[in-house]
Amino acid sequence: MSTVNLNKVYNWPHVVNKLPYLTSLFLYSSNLPNIFSVPLYYSGCSNPTLVLLNLISLLTNFKNKLSCTGPIFSLCEVQNRNLYFLDLSNNQLSRRIPDSCWMHLEEFVILNLANNHFHGTIPSSVGFLHEIVTLDLGNNNFCGKLPSSLKNCTKLIFFNLNQNDLSGQIPMWLGISHPNLVVLILRSNYFYGAIPTHFCNLAHLQILDLALNQISGSMPKCLNNLTALTQKGSPNATITHYYTVNSKSLFYMLYADHMFFMWKGKEHEYKNILGLLKSIDLSSNNLTGRIPGEIVELVGLVSLNLSRNQIAQNPAMNRSREHAGMQDEREGFISIGFYVSAALGFIAGFWGVVGTLVLNMALRVAYFRFLNDFKDRLMWQYQ
Repeated sequence: MSTVNLNKVYNWPHVVNKLPYLTSLFLYSSNLPNIFSVPLYYSGCSNPTLVLLNLISLLTNFKNKLSCTGPIFSLCEVQNRNLYFLDLSNNQLSRRIPDSCWMHLEEFVILNLANNHFHGTIPSSVGFLHEIVTLDLGNNNFCGKLPSSLKNCTKLIFFNLNQNDLSGQIPMWLGISHPNLVVLILRSNYFYGAIPTHFCNLAHLQILDLALNQISGSMPKCLNNLTALTQKGSPNATITHYYTVNSKSLFYMLYADHMFFMWKGKEHEYKNILGLLKSIDLSSNNLTGRIPGEIVELVGLVSLNLSRNQIAQNPAMNRSREHAGMQDEREGFISIGFYVSAALGFIAGFWGVVGTLVLNMALRVAYFRFLNDFKDRLMWQYQ
């Protein structure tokens, strides 16, 4: 029922209970008149097969901020182990999420609460999300430190916490316990301290955004260990996740991650080509020292933003760049000269022979007579 205008439809949630085999429910951009109409509480009760609940932009017809408590309490009461996917992004939900809220959601794969007004600390029960691959809490009002229980989410691929009020040092275990991370966004918070060197262990990392924080110290010299950034191109244009509804089903679900990315001062949304984006953004921090020379090995980088820091450029990088430029020029000159010379030589040789035969009739007759005599000699020898 996505993109269907439901702003005059009331008392409909009970219908969901009459669909016992419903597995997916999309209601984004449907202009629901009341957030309390959203049947979150049905997903954990009489409809045990509901595995996907997509409620993006339900409140598009509201202009004022709403403070809704019912759906969050209902969410925390969910005990349906068949619920894999929940997207409540782009609404105006405002609530402190209880610390034990996610204890019964061990099978969650996707949890997207971005672009709301959730506040308070991130629930420590996030550690119960053992299967989570996408966790998007961006653009909310979460505060405090990252819960240490996050280290239990070892399958994380997409992790977004941008534009919150989180603080504290970036924990070292973030680069140890999440070896599959492809996207890590901590932008626009109050994190401080040094960049953990353990980030260099994230071989699959393609997007690292730590901009607009209070990070200090120097840049790690081991950034060349970010294998995905040392390779040009990407095998997949999108960052997608496939998963089965349950072990006995052949039904597959697909979810494509998306994010907003600052490019030349403008914010752009990336989804279909997110997998092609390779970026490091450390701008607007308190970084000092020199840019490590190893960063030139990240040849796959599409964007590198180190502005508004106190970083000095490494002279070795200039010499390396100049040497590389001269080498490219030499190689380019030799390659172009070789091909141009070969082409001109072929043209001159071809028309030197053919043109002479065309313009000189006597020479043309003598040439063809020579070919006939040569052919006769060959035939006589073989006979």
